[in-house]
Amino acid sequence: MWKRLLGRKGVRRGQAMSEYIIMTFALLFGVGLIGSKFLPTMLKAYQIYIDGFMMILSLPFP
Repeated sequence: MWKRLLGRKGVRRGQAMSEYIIMTFALLFGVGLIGSKFLPTMLKAYQIYIDGFMMILSLPFP
């Protein structure tokens, strides 16, 4: 049964979002716990990262 399920493409949906959530958690909270003096810098870098995505998504299609 599992071989049949793993062969389907629909099983892998959500993998990218899961990886994104895990990496975000690791970067924000892991670094924040190690050294709280770096947290404001990490939050600023994360905001720049998200702003980049939002800028690209807001561009009109040609």
